[in-house]
Amino acid sequence: MGKDEMTWSVFDRLTELAREKVWHITTERAELLGPWDVALQDLGGDPCRRDWSKFRPLRLSREEDWSDWLAHLLESSATDRFARALFGATFGEREDLSRPDVSREEKTTDGTRRGDIVITWKSGACAHVEVKVGDKAFAKTGETGEKLRENHPTATRWENFLLIPATSLREWLELVAGSDAENDEDEEAAGDDRNDDEDGESEPPEDMIADGRREEPAASDARISEVLWENVAVALRRALRAPGEDLAWRAWAYTFSGAIEQRILMHPVHRDDEMNRTALLLTRCSALQRQNDVLRKGLHDAD
Repeated sequence: MGKDEMTWSVFDRLTELAREKVWHITTERAELLGPWDVALQDLGGDPCRRDWSKFRPLRLSREEDWSDWLAHLLESSATDRFARALFGATFGEREDLSRPDVSREEKTTDGTRRGDIVITWKSGACAHVEVKVGDKAFAKTGETGEKLRENHPTATRWENFLLIPATSLREWLELVAGSDAENDEDEEAAGDDRNDDEDGESEPPEDMIADGRREEPAASDARISEVLWENVAVALRRALRAPGEDLAWRAWAYTFSGAIEQRILMHPVHRDDEMNRTALLLTRCSALQRQNDVLRKGLHDAD
């Protein structure tokens, strides 16, 4: 056997293994799609059967567009199924999360920041949601949330959320880890300063202003909970499967779900033909498996 022949045999084997893997994943997906096609029969079956890559009736080219869709579905939801799947773990079972008051592009009191989405629930609890699709400018999220909170002095509770793709999660966690490390260093340095002060009078801190109040540090200590777009896709599917929403809401949610899954999560279009199955060899198996995970989680009320 020649060298070239041995080399190609390796590629043939890898191709065979890939075909086997794709076959198992797509077979599982076909099984998962069965109950979805039944549940969404009035909307034409599962949204992954449609190609949303050229969807143009409403814009989806900017982060603001995705925020508009999300805000509309939250504020117009007759049940709290969608919101509870996203925020229920934070706000608890007793909170009524249906039909909240939702504001878009809300300005902070000093006019230096805008919040993507601010939600006010019936109880007076509020949630600030920063929406990211590709932008990774996360650093000001906490500061924006703190400034927006000043607009809502009667809020019974305030929570900050950052909605990001899974591909941005690593950068976000690294930013959080770096911020935690800086806070630890600051606390350690403050402890050393207190020890030094015991030996004599100390000078006022440089960040102390004229009336004796301390300026807030540039970095924010606000708690921020990350939410992935996969979570939104699963939450939409759970709400679509459950009773209580009218057909108009379901139609918009169905469309938004399809757009999220194909344009943000990069899930492939499902077609029942062998040519498509072969083309899936060019798609990473991990992406195919993540698509199955969304389908599977959407069929259950909890992860």
